[in-house]
Amino acid sequence: MERIRVGDIMTRNFVSISPDANLLECARTMIKKRVGSLILMENKDMKGILTEKDIIWAITKKKREIDEVKAKDVAS
Repeated sequence: MERIRVGDIMTRNFVSISPDANLLECARTMIKKRVGSLILMENKDMKGILTEKDIIWAITKKKREIDEVKAKDVAS
């Protein structure tokens, strides 16, 4: 069986968004870019990562509308 290294399939390109973006905007960006996570960037500094799981958690636990929760409130 041929071995595949992580570097063979990963990319250095990533999709970023502002930490102040709401979760609806984040979800739409993930769908449009076909990614499962977004890097939170502010002034060229990485502030965190937001995953699909974070959005699902926020929808079920925060008890607020998805457009009222900011990415920085639930990201790692």
